Amino acid sequence: MTTRHDDDGITRREFGTRLGAAAGIAIGSELFGAWVNAAPHVGGRILGANDRVVTASIGIRGQGNALKRGFARLPNVEIKTLCDIDANLAPERINDTRLADVTTFKPGFARAARLESMTHLRRLTTLAELANAAAFLVSDQASAMTGTVANLSGGAIVE
Repeated sequence: MTTRHDDDGITRREFGTRLGAAAGIAIGSELFGAWVNAAPHVGGRILGANDRVVTASIGIRGQGNALKRGFARLPNVEIKTLCDIDANLAPERINDTRLADVTTFKPGFARAARLESMTHLRRLTTLAELANAAAFLVSDQASAMTGTVANLSGGAIVE
């Protein structure tokens, strides 16, 4: 049984499959020559295409680290910045021994700010607070409220 997650009726798995297929087509056309002329070509180069992709990687633990390693090995891709809440990861991820042979891999590091520091309350909304607010909003006690936005951001979003 698949669970639909958006108005288009596409699941996360289907989205990943379609994204993977598109990436495979893009990489395949580069590896096996431009067999499919989806865009105008001049001298084997797509008109208007950028020469280089510059990325930042946010979250550099397990999957983020694997993605970093994959992107770093692609031609014309530069990883400009690595970003994570845990600054202790920076030295290991920047000096990744598995990427020692990739001369273009020289990222900087930025520590991600904790969400708590971005709120007026200096803390996040708890699950209990969220549940209590939702229960109130659907109860008879809130029956006179119409067109109301419940801001449970702890002050991160000021209205």
